[in-house]
This record gives sequence, C-alpha cells and structure tokens, in this order.
Amino acid sequence: MTENKNLRQHGEVITWVMTEEERLEYIKKHPIIPTEEPQTKLQVFPMNDWM
Repeated sequence: MTENKNLRQHGEVITWVMTEEERLEYIKKHPIIPTEEPQTKLQVFPMNDWM
C-alpha cells in the first residue's frame, strides 16, 4: 500500500556547505557565460489579448 502523504507540506531542507577551494573549483568547471541579448520571458497569454 502507498502512504497517504500531504503534498502541500514542504520537504526537508538539506544544507550543502563547500569550502572556498571547492567553490572556486566548481566555478572553474561551470562558468557563467553572459549572453549578448537577455532572454525574453515566456508569456502564455500575451498582455494585448487581455483587454
């Protein structure tokens, strides 16, 4: 039988801590590359259709 869980409750929060050396190594492996143009947000319902 499956458990009857309340899906509206938040799960457990796990804090992950890394040293400064680990953080710098992570940034080297996964750099943030800026783009020329900012990404546009997806609009499900365009504003001009609301009125």
